[in-house]
Amino acid sequence: MLGEAPSIAQHDERIRRVQNILGDHGYSRRAIENQAYIVAPDQVGHNPKSFATYGNSMIVDPWGRILARAPDMAAIIYAEIDLAYLQKIRQELPALTHRKLP
Repeated sequence: MLGEAPSIAQHDERIRRVQNILGDHGYSRRAIENQAYIVAPDQVGHNPKSFATYGNSMIVDPWGRILARAPDMAAIIYAEIDLAYLQKIRQELPALTHRKLP
């Protein structure tokens, strides 16, 4: 029926689909490629004139490890950003020095 709220199973399936498309691995790849911490905020809730959003904001370290992840509800997450660790990674894997910029 139109306007009916999705079932729990539909909700869980949508989250799985998003995680497969972008999810943890999308942010992890971006963190590794850029040798940077990634803070990926997302909204949660349903706008009756639009679409539902499912949260799962996260903070990922430069090696792609998830340091913090919000549930699918309003939440505050935090993680330590270690600049010495970031420098160590950039020295051990100097990929950014091979970029060709105009």
